Amino acid sequence: MKLFFLLAFILISKFTFSQVTTIKRDTLYYLLDTAKIPINDRMIKITDAPLFKFYYFRCPCLDEGQMPYLIHRTNDKGEIIDSSKINKIKMIATVPLLYLFHKNYYRFNVEHIVYILEVLPDKKIIKHLVTTGAIALKM
Repeated sequence: MKLFFLLAFILISKFTFSQVTTIKRDTLYYLLDTAKIPINDRMIKITDAPLFKFYYFRCPCLDEGQMPYLIHRTNDKGEIIDSSKINKIKMIATVPLLYLFHKNYYRFNVEHIVYILEVLPDKKIIKHLVTTGAIALKM
């Protein structure tokens, strides 16, 4: 009898799909051209840490005054984008990106894939996959 219940349980669990959902993730590209903006006028503060690079938005626009940030691993060297292809990429501006952060912050990384396109001083453009977070510190 125990063997029958065990076999029935295995067969039922094999053909039962609970909580299986497919989430369509939206891909966002954000152009970060800090070479043209003086350091004191930048809305984004860039901080290098041993393993990560942080891009803090100086905007306490999340719940409880938290500020959003983007982060990528420093060992990820990124992908160099050909400047002729940059015009074909649809990019998101800062305000719509911050609106998406604010609108669904807790599900942002589930619903969106974000790439930073960073313009380097030698005019090369590098693409990094980033994740998001929030910090409650004042800058």
